[in-house]
Amino acid sequence: MKLIRIQHSGKPITDKIGYRLYKLTKPYHVKLVTDEGLLICSMLPGWITDYRSGCSIIDPIIPWKGNDEYNAIVLAHDFFYSGWISKQLADDLLCQGMKLSGEIGSIRAGLVHFALDKFGEDHYYDLKTQMQAPYQLNRHYEKFKW
Repeated sequence: MKLIRIQHSGKPITDKIGYRLYKLTKPYHVKLVTDEGLLICSMLPGWITDYRSGCSIIDPIIPWKGNDEYNAIVLAHDFFYSGWISKQLADDLLCQGMKLSGEIGSIRAGLVHFALDKFGEDHYYDLKTQMQAPYQLNRHYEKFKW
């Protein structure tokens, strides 16, 4: 699947609830325009994110936050890890979106993909698996359309 464009509802409005943990206080929407259709992610107030899958040690190489498109694809990736699409597709869209945002290039996107292949399995859930704290209620605040 080829990602063509990232659309979003602006900057996510959040409250900080812990070290690098944020809870949405206003609805946030990401639309991914692809060559296979439109993927619409709606995250409602109460949804929790860390703006990253991974630890802060990679911040100098892969930005923790960036421009609005970059932040949107990162939040969509967190959303997808709730099990809405396959891990492989979620990871592919993340790397394409990071490059499309202009925040990172192909080499760093490749590093992201490698790290997700090797270490991301523990953070991906299928829709039947209970998510771990602090994300255990996130599916209650998610809506997905394809």
